[in-house]
Amino acid sequence: MAFPSVAAFFSQLQIPRPGRPLPSIQTRVVEIKTQVARPRLSSSPMARPEFLIIVAASLVLLLPCIWLPQVESFDLCSHIYNSWLFQLITHQHLPGLWIARQSTNILFDNLLTPLMVWLGPVAAQRIMVGASVLLLFWFGISV
Repeated sequence: MAFPSVAAFFSQLQIPRPGRPLPSIQTRVVEIKTQVARPRLSSSPMARPEFLIIVAASLVLLLPCIWLPQVESFDLCSHIYNSWLFQLITHQHLPGLWIARQSTNILFDNLLTPLMVWLGPVAAQRIMVGASVLLLFWFGISV
């Protein structure tokens, strides 16, 4: 910015003139803090309203999977039975039976079997059904 004269340059500076009181340091610090400390609602992804809606909807969807005494599904029993048989056969409790290779409808069984070993059949089926419900719901509304 070019100034036509030295007097114009000094008139732009904010130098306290004689007779005017200097602002106190505390007043200046308060002014700086009020300018800098503005609350940001969307600074974190977890603080966004959309995230809270997704979490609330997911909890509502999972409520029946946890609350009901028994989870019922079309072929859930066959998957639990397959996982149970797999455990018995691998531990050689059923002589004469072997594991046949399959190429279809095995994802749920392959995920359920280790969960049954670690957590037991009830917790494993609730976790897998809950994951399936969330997957199907959120994929269904995203398409």
